[in-house]
Amino acid sequence: MVSRRSIEKHSRASKNFYKRGSKFELEVSRFLVDEGVTPVLVWPKILRERGLGQVDLMWIKNNHLYVCECKTGSGRINSTQMKRLVKSSCFMKSLFKKKTVLVRIMPFAKKGNGHYPFKVKVIKDLG
Repeated sequence: MVSRRSIEKHSRASKNFYKRGSKFELEVSRFLVDEGVTPVLVWPKILRERGLGQVDLMWIKNNHLYVCECKTGSGRINSTQMKRLVKSSCFMKSLFKKKTVLVRIMPFAKKGNGHYPFKVKVIKDLG
């Protein structure tokens, strides 16, 4: 049986991880707005009702729709999450009628590496 203390410890660690992820998403979002992109806001319920995955950030730039997953830890996206993100991206592509790119953004280990303070990797170009 798992002790109450170990459950509380795990719960605190999960909350801290969630706060760190939310803080990072906010940091990326602010940077992107400063860069002049057009943010896209999606009500998570719309995606959940269709069995699609929630997305961290979305924006439009140069007639492309970017769907972003922000990662602060290992940066790994498991196969289930990837399927949901791709489905969400395809759904958003059908609504906006724009070329769509799924990207992952992670923090650099050290700040100040070039113009972008984040590692940006294209996961899938959905055309």
